[in-house]
Amino acid sequence: MGKTLKKKGTEPLIDDLKARVLVAKKLLPNSGLTSLFWHQFKDEINDSVKNKSKLNNVLQCRVTDELMTNKLEELAQLLNKKD
Repeated sequence: MGKTLKKKGTEPLIDDLKARVLVAKKLLPNSGLTSLFWHQFKDEINDSVKNKSKLNNVLQCRVTDELMTNKLEELAQLLNKKD
C-alpha cells in the first residue's frame, strides 16, 4: 500500500525529530534522565502516566513529539551550559 501525500510530507519532520532526540540524548546523563526531566518541567508538562510513557517512547525513538523533543534539547542545553 502506498503512502498518502500527508504521510510523505511528515516523514522529514519525523526523521528530524528523531535525529534531534538522539543528539540531545548524547548530551544528557544516562541515568536519572526522566526524573530530572519531570523535575525541570513540572510546571509546563503534567507528569501523568500517559506523558511518562510518551517521554520513554520518545527517548527510545518509537514515537515523535515536538514538545518533548524541544524540552529534551532545552534540558541538554541547561546541563551543558558553560559559565
